[in-house]
Amino acid sequence: MKPGAFPFSPTSATSLMVGDLVPVQGSSGNWACLQVVELEPRVRTNFIIALLPWRGGSAPGTAEVTGLVPLERALTRIEIFTEGHLQVIGNAEPNDEGQERWYSPGYVGKVTSVWGWKATIWHAQDAADGEVSLTDPD
Repeated sequence: MKPGAFPFSPTSATSLMVGDLVPVQGSSGNWACLQVVELEPRVRTNFIIALLPWRGGSAPGTAEVTGLVPLERALTRIEIFTEGHLQVIGNAEPNDEGQERWYSPGYVGKVTSVWGWKATIWHAQDAADGEVSLTDPD
C-alpha cells in the first residue's frame, strides 16, 4: 500500500502507519474518529488505537482532527477492518506526547485498556452517539 492511497481497508497491521485516521459512524448518523497511535514492527494483528475527542455529522477530514489529544488508548486487533469493515481515510501526526508506550520494555506490569475488535467499534459508535464524554474528566 502506497502512503496517501486513501481510503483503504488493511488486512494486516503491517499496512498501517502511526497517525492513520479511522472514522466510525454511530446509529445516530454522527461520526467519531479513532487514530492509530502505536505499532509494533512486524506484528500483523495487534496495534494501539486512540479515541479522539471529536464528533461530527460527517466523517472527519484530516484538518478537523489534527492536533487533538486522545481521550483513551487501547490495544485492539486488525479485525476492526477485516470483520468490522472500517477504513483508513487519512493520516495526521498523533498528539499523544507523554503517553506511556505499550510496545516498550518499560511498560511491563502497567495497566492499559484492551478492546476486542467489536468493543473498539462499539466504543467509537457510543462516542459518535454522545454516550461517551468527549472531554477529559480532570
